[in-house]
Amino acid sequence: RFTFGGLDKPGIYLDETVRRMCITHRRLFSQLATALWSEGQYDKAARVVAYAEKAVPASALPHSFACGSLDLARIWADLGDVQQTENIILPMAKTVGEYIEWYLSMPDHMLLLNDEECLYNFYELPRMADVLAKAKSPKAGELTKKIEAYSTALQTRLYSASGQGQHAAEPGEAPVEIDSDDFADWDEELPEEDAGE
Repeated sequence: RFTFGGLDKPGIYLDETVRRMCITHRRLFSQLATALWSEGQYDKAARVVAYAEKAVPASALPHSFACGSLDLARIWADLGDVQQTENIILPMAKTVGEYIEWYLSMPDHMLLLNDEECLYNFYELPRMADVLAKAKSPKAGELTKKIEAYSTALQTRLYSASGQGQHAAEPGEAPVEIDSDDFADWDEELPEEDAGE
């Protein structure tokens, strides 16, 4: 019989092969929990998401779309657990925001070459905001405002970079700015033991 163990050890290193295995296991947990919830087996779904956090902690494997973390957050939101929902969504949103800011820092020709990846990251944010709203987290409104700011910045840059000047900033007009510290306070608000999660 196989058991989980060792991933909760501080500073543990996961090589690429083990990391992929962990991603697969968390995704399987999320799929199982979602299926149980859809069948009305709410208690079992709750036990699955709780065990998933213990077996594959965010301290070892940060939450991401690729490993099904959004579905785990949805279950926590359905359970009414705001803290657990935020513990998953806020670090994910911060990471996505940092990627968007990185894309926005590129010169026009580089931004156009990477526009699909940039927009893929951007389109993840509204889904995160929806989960926060479902959990009735006050952070939902904050994230929505950040999404609006990113949307304006991306439209301005992408239209300008593609030569469609009607959406470019007018001469003398201040460019759209994104505060690089927008997400900084979110880390501070997570519990000490969950800051890495």
